[in-house]
Amino acid sequence: MIHESTGLLPLTGDQQAPESTTSAQGTPLQHRAQPLLALELLLGEDEAFFSEQLPDLVKANGLCPHDTALLWRPEVLARLCALSDPWFTSTVLTLAQPEYVGLDLLFDERLLPRLAAIRNGHLRGTFLPYARRLPGFDARGFLRELHRARQHQQAHRAAHGTPVVVRMDTVQATPVTWLWWPYIALGKLTMLDGDPGIGKSLLMTQLAANLSRGNPLPDQEGRPTLATGGGHTTVMLSTEDGLADTLKPRLEAAGADSSKIHVLTGWVDADGATHAFSFQDMPLLERVLQEEGPRLVIIDPIQAYLGSGVDMHRANETRPLLEALRRLAEQYQCAIVCLRHPAKSSQGGKALHRGLGSVDFIGAARTGLFVEQHPTDPTIALLAQSKSNIGPLGRTQMFTKDGGQFAWCGVSRLSAEMLAGSGRGPDPYAFLEAVCWLEERLADGLPVASEVLRAEADEEGLSFPTLRRAKKALGVRSLKRGDQWDWHLQGLRTLPPPTLLVSLASLEALEHLQGNQAVSVHSHGYHAEHGGSDGPQRLEEPPGSPPEPREDGRTAQVVETLEDAQEAHEAQEDQVTQQASVPPPTNGIPHPAPGVPCVVCGGAERWNDRGILRCVACWPTAMC
Repeated sequence: MIHESTGLLPLTGDQQAPESTTSAQGTPLQHRAQPLLALELLLGEDEAFFSEQLPDLVKANGLCPHDTALLWRPEVLARLCALSDPWFTSTVLTLAQPEYVGLDLLFDERLLPRLAAIRNGHLRGTFLPYARRLPGFDARGFLRELHRARQHQQAHRAAHGTPVVVRMDTVQATPVTWLWWPYIALGKLTMLDGDPGIGKSLLMTQLAANLSRGNPLPDQEGRPTLATGGGHTTVMLSTEDGLADTLKPRLEAAGADSSKIHVLTGWVDADGATHAFSFQDMPLLERVLQEEGPRLVIIDPIQAYLGSGVDMHRANETRPLLEALRRLAEQYQCAIVCLRHPAKSSQGGKALHRGLGSVDFIGAARTGLFVEQHPTDPTIALLAQSKSNIGPLGRTQMFTKDGGQFAWCGVSRLSAEMLAGSGRGPDPYAFLEAVCWLEERLADGLPVASEVLRAEADEEGLSFPTLRRAKKALGVRSLKRGDQWDWHLQGLRTLPPPTLLVSLASLEALEHLQGNQAVSVHSHGYHAEHGGSDGPQRLEEPPGSPPEPREDGRTAQVVETLEDAQEAHEAQEDQVTQQASVPPPTNGIPHPAPGVPCVVCGGAERWNDRGILRCVACWPTAMC
C-alpha cells in the first residue's frame, strides 16, 4: 500500500509516523537522532512496518533526490527488494514522490531488476495506474526501460544456464491418449470457437456430465459407442453462466454426477480478500489440477482469464500463457478446452481464422473445433473439426439444443470450411442450405434424375448454380443412363482409427473402432465402393472407380461434374434411340435389381436401402 501522505493508497496505520515511533517489539525508533540505529531496528521488522517506516526514515534525514546513500545501503536495498509485490509497490511509489527520492528512483539500475520482476498482472493493474499519478511520470519511457531490464536479465540467465538437449534415441514413442477420438486428446490444448448462444457451453456441460458418469461418446457414425471408463472429474472456469441458475440445472438435466464437477471461481489472499482468477495466477490453477486430478478442464471463455494488460491480438503476449497451459495439460494428463467467440465473418473465410484474437491461439492448440448453427434447423447445432495436428479430421457431429435440452443427432457431411463460408459464392448461407437439402434428399443412396432434383430445388427456392456447387462439395456423382443423368451420393467413408487407439477407458485398442471392410453396393446397375480407407478422408470415396457393365451391354458413364454431364447430355441427345426403363416402386419399396444371392435366405434380388443391403424376401423382418 502507498504511504498516506502520497494520496495514492492508504497505509496500514491510521496516521503518519511521528518523529519517534515504536516498533512492533516496542523499541522506539528515533528517526532524526539515531538514523542508523533506527535503520538497523527497522530491518528486522515485518513487511508492513518496514514499508510504512522506510519512506519516513529517508525523508526525516533530509535526503535530497541526489543523495540517497542511506537508501542504497546493501542491507536496505536487499530488504526492499525482498518485499512482496504489493508492499514493494507501496514503498517504491511513495519513495518516488518529489518530497522523498523522486522519479529517478524508478529508473535506477540498482532497482530496475526488482521492478522487472513484478508480475505482469500486478504491474498493469496496480503499479502503473498509481505510478501515472506521479508528477512527470512517463509510462512509455518506464516500460521501455523495464523491457530492456528484462531482456538483460534473460540474457544473463541464459549465459549462465545449462542447455537441455534430448537425444531422440532415448525417447520412447507413445500413442496419443484420447478423451474423445479424434476431437479432444489428453495432455493437449483444444480451441472451441462459436458465436455467443450457439451452444458451446451446453456442449461442454454435456461432455463433463458424460465423463462424470462414464457414459460413452459418439463415434464417427454418430453412435454413442466410445467408452470413457469410470467417472472422471472436470474442472470448469466459467464467468458467463451463473452456477445456481444455469450451470447446475444443465448438469442435472444431463444426469451428471455433480460431485465430480468442480468450478474455480477465484482465490482468497492471506488477508481474506477475494480475487478473480486470471492466467497471471497460474500456480493456483496448477494447485487445483494437483489436488483434484481432473481429466477435463474447461475455460469459458479464454479471453476472460488473460489478465489485465494482455492484448489477445498479440502473439508475443498470449504465447507464454498458452505455453503454460500446455505444460499443465501435459504434466497432469488432462485435456484443456478453451472456448472463444469468433471474429466477424468478414475477417476471414478459413475456419482456422474465425476465432477472436491472435492466430496463435489456434496455432498453440493441437485440435480445433467449431460450433455453428444448422442452416435449416434452428434447434440443431453442428460441431465441426477445423484442425488436428495429431490425427485425422473427424466428421461433423450434430446435436440438438431445443429448450436447453441436449441430445446427439448423428453426423453431417458439412465441414468446418463450409460452415466458415470459405469460397462459397456471394451467399454462403444459401450454399449451406443447398448442401443440407441435397444431402437429405440423396441420403437413401439411390440415384435420382438431375431434372427431378432441379425441379424440386426450384420449388425450395434454391438456384441451380448454388445446387451445382453443393453437388461438387458433397462429391455427388453424375451417372449417365440412356439419355437420363442421375445424381448419386456415395456413402460416408469410414474414418480409419490409429492402429492402437488409446482412450480413457482402456490402454488397449478399441476393437469396435477398427476400420470396416470395403463392401460393394449394387443398386440399379451402378457400382460404388465405400468402407475401408487408406487415408484420413472426411467425405465419401472420390469419383473415379471403373463403371459396372450393365445387362444390356452398355456401360453407365460416371461424370465428375454436373457441367460435364449436361454438356455430354446435349451432345448425345439426338443419338439416343432407346431409353432404359425402370419399373416404378411398389408400395414405396424400390424395385429390386438382380444381384448377389442373399446370405440368409438365398434370395437373388437385393437393393440398397439407405446404405444397407437388403433382400426382398427378408426386408420385412430386416434380417439382412
